[in-house]
Amino acid sequence: MGIQVGDSERHLRQIYGAKLSVTEHKYIDTGHYFTVRSPDRRYGIRFETDKGKILTFYAGKYESIQYVEGCE
Repeated sequence: MGIQVGDSERHLRQIYGAKLSVTEHKYIDTGHYFTVRSPDRRYGIRFETDKGKILTFYAGKYESIQYVEGCE
């Protein structure tokens, strides 16, 4: 029971629940960023969605995954 590209935002919410923070996508009008932080808050996973489906996701240092243009 994991998360993969194509899964729904609903499934993402079922897996991570209240650990998710959600913001509007910078470039996709019908998209969102869903972010989960590690317990020590140094790392995270960010999921990008459009029309309720996961397009991509990536993990790394929390500050890096916040970059709209990609991680450095």
